[in-house]
Amino acid sequence: MTGTLTVTENAVPKPKTLPDAQTVTAVTHWTDRLFSFRVSRPQTLRFRSGEFVMIGLMDDNGRPLLRAYSIASP
Repeated sequence: MTGTLTVTENAVPKPKTLPDAQTVTAVTHWTDRLFSFRVSRPQTLRFRSGEFVMIGLMDDNGRPLLRAYSIASP
């Protein structure tokens, strides 16, 4: 089979919307390199201790700057 294949879309599409924005409700600095924080969350976000989430802020170009954080029960 021969022919030409034209790619019209990116292999990985951009997300249509960003995840929910939440509020940081508390920050505790345990050492100069270790801290913990609490955030608000929707009731639909269910988790078990040890799982992780990607949390980030938007950079100057409008792209998310993400970091992985482990989740612990309150």
